[in-house]
Amino acid sequence: MKNYDRYKNVTAEVYEKKGIMYYLCRMPSDKKIIPLLSQIKSKNVLDVGLGTSYYTRILIENNNVTGIDQNPHLCNLPIKLYKGDASELCALVGEEKFGIVLSSGLFM
Repeated sequence: MKNYDRYKNVTAEVYEKKGIMYYLCRMPSDKKIIPLLSQIKSKNVLDVGLGTSYYTRILIENNNVTGIDQNPHLCNLPIKLYKGDASELCALVGEEKFGIVLSSGLFM
């Protein structure tokens, strides 16, 4: 997909720089999302479109997390990671079962 090609040469560190959108969008939403994610425990979680794994960092503390992203090089976490997108979900994860599916990065 052409849109995802723009991230091929970007590292997680460069992508995580805090610009104006961080302060306008992410900070306010984090006040609601992070406490909710912190309550999830002992689940198999699928993070679709995890990008730099911003929220995945919270989930791996108490859960088994698997990720799917077009640019898996942006994730520096020790999780099972598939290269692909949401349209390939069934083909990528096969028969794996998940109690929670998170897709916060898919819409950013």
